[in-house]
Amino acid sequence: MEFQGAGGDQAPRPISPYPQDQDQVSVMQDKVDQLALAMFESIRSLPDPAADPSFAPEFVVSAGQSDAQQQHGQQWIDAVAALSARVVAEARALDNMIETLPGMDKTEAQQLQELKELGEESAALALQLRGRTAEAAAAADAADKVLDHLSSTLLVAPQNT
Repeated sequence: MEFQGAGGDQAPRPISPYPQDQDQVSVMQDKVDQLALAMFESIRSLPDPAADPSFAPEFVVSAGQSDAQQQHGQQWIDAVAALSARVVAEARALDNMIETLPGMDKTEAQQLQELKELGEESAALALQLRGRTAEAAAAADAADKVLDHLSSTLLVAPQNT
């Protein structure tokens, strides 16, 4: 995994594998989907002995087998190895993504404390926003009253021509 320096007293952080235009949840869902697809493809690609009773792969390629049996056995071994490698690669990619999630280096208690602090900060900001909204509404009402007064004054004022 690649790391980037955080500077100062902070430890280096892994370089984020998340594309700039996607959020972490979407990327994580894509990785889980890719892992599930790799697993499904692996299972789907395996022959079903119940459907084909003549199928009896030789898992060990030995000298006593015919060339066709050895070739079939080696193809079977290669196919299983390739499918397994794909599942392992997708699982590793998912693990690497999980390692880069913020807060993964913290204990559960630290994560809960951070969530509590973020909730409190959010509540304070929401309260501040409601206050600013009320101030803006009061300013808009005051401006409306001034405009109404000016409009009515100009309409009733004698016009000098």
